[in-house]
Amino acid sequence: MARVNFLSSTTWSEAFTVSVLQKPRATLTSGNTTISVGGSVSLSCSVRDSDGWKYEFYRRSSTSWEKLVETNVGDNGVVQVSKGGIYRCRGERETSGYVSDMSDEATIRITFTNKPVITRQPSWSQIFQGEKITLTCEVQGGEKTDWRYSWRRNSQSLTEDEKLLQFTASESFNGEYECMARRKVDFYSSTTWSEVFTVSVLQPKLSVSPSWLIPGASVTLICHTEPPSAGWSFYWFKAVPNSQDSYTYEPLPGTSSGTANNSFTVHGQTHTAGYACSAGRGDPLIYTQYSRPTFVWSSGQFVFLEHLNCCLPAATIEMPSFTEP
Repeated sequence: MARVNFLSSTTWSEAFTVSVLQKPRATLTSGNTTISVGGSVSLSCSVRDSDGWKYEFYRRSSTSWEKLVETNVGDNGVVQVSKGGIYRCRGERETSGYVSDMSDEATIRITFTNKPVITRQPSWSQIFQGEKITLTCEVQGGEKTDWRYSWRRNSQSLTEDEKLLQFTASESFNGEYECMARRKVDFYSSTTWSEVFTVSVLQPKLSVSPSWLIPGASVTLICHTEPPSAGWSFYWFKAVPNSQDSYTYEPLPGTSSGTANNSFTVHGQTHTAGYACSAGRGDPLIYTQYSRPTFVWSSGQFVFLEHLNCCLPAATIEMPSFTEP
């Protein structure tokens, strides 16, 4: 039987240091998020200062985190996604199955380079009060995608979320319109806002001659349409101030059926008075807005003076002096 020699041994090995670190946290970063419809965005997951990991990516749904099916990405930790949303990732040791902590959430907002364009029906240059107007938001190159639309007028959001925006033309609808589109299945993927599309309901301009007159003289009203065109009937009104920014429009005698001429003469005016005009054409007849009121000043009795601060650029109204003959 062999004898054990306890007096024979090797030396001690070199020291091998084991440092237990805190559980690592993955880091999620994204590449360029401005893409065309049908493109994709690169997401990258990494665990700092260590190797031997494979990675899993998750996207938040309405109720839970869903593991992406494109997660067989190996050591490079990169995946291509075509949807925006809230993402996170984690690493897993390929040999032991040990997992890192989840990365912080990253909101990926995808902006499509496809630009929406607004068109209008009817497409003719002039819009008349009372006409039915349809604005359409079309995403160029995105015709096969289901979109949800947003509209705004003068930078104020509108409640409509459809492709078509329909209204009856009136002064209250004048303004600069824009639209954008989001994919219905993906709130975080959208286009930029379209170029501004201006809607302006035709408003004639009224000029008067003379603007100052002796009581009892005549004044000529001229109604201008831009651009001028044939076939108009013109309607003439006295503009009676109600408040600081509103008027009642009273048809002038004998003009309720309109005149073919764009000028009209008021005879024997004795007071300062405000006037307005509108124009109409077509069958059925479609009218423009009222022109802005224009005031004719008389050296006689000033019956509307208390209202006229609303109509002048300056707060102070200076009246010319008249010398009696």
